[in-house]
Amino acid sequence: MLGVLLSGLAAIVKVAGPVVTRFATQLVAKLPTIVETALEVLKVVGPIIKDVAEVIGVLKNGDDVEELGKKAMQEGTRPKMEEESMEDYFEYLRNEVKLDEERWKNMTDAERLQANVTGVSMVTTAISEKTKVDLSPDFIMAMKEMEMTAQQVCEYIKTFSEKNIDSMDSFTDYLRGELSGDSKKEVFDAMEETESKLHPEYSTGDILAEINSMKDKLSGEE
Repeated sequence: MLGVLLSGLAAIVKVAGPVVTRFATQLVAKLPTIVETALEVLKVVGPIIKDVAEVIGVLKNGDDVEELGKKAMQEGTRPKMEEESMEDYFEYLRNEVKLDEERWKNMTDAERLQANVTGVSMVTTAISEKTKVDLSPDFIMAMKEMEMTAQQVCEYIKTFSEKNIDSMDSFTDYLRGELSGDSKKEVFDAMEETESKLHPEYSTGDILAEINSMKDKLSGEE
């Protein structure tokens, strides 16, 4: 699959810039090697990322992640300008780039995968850019494994932002037992607070059980 996507990644460099390209490259490395299976993963991830992006205001109701990817890949689409935010670039794609229906009507699975990788990478980068909390490809894949909802992801991003925790990798690092000392306590406190907001009726024991359930899902034990 990596070979199939090389030309697509080259196109992302030209259009969306190095930050999005770096994300896309790392995402591709984490996807299953079979194109059809990789597409199934992105069919789960894409809608969650889209809903999160709508809540925080970088996408509008009716935007489609795959379609944004297609538009970015089309001949004639201008590159994102250096000082331009992803949110503003989406305005350009939304309002000034018409989807070439003829170009895409017989698209292959490989092209669909390229469009989805491009779209997911751009939208996730936009979320990170706006919230100042980094969402890495590792977190995106972990989010799927833990069956997180868009509401959960939004609440975690909000709490982490308030606590000046600048990456959702801190969340997965905690669940994998990779934090210690003050960092471990800081992230646990933020997680406990987030779960109490998501589940006001939960006791402390219920919250711990929820966090342990995420640990088990992430490690493949549930």
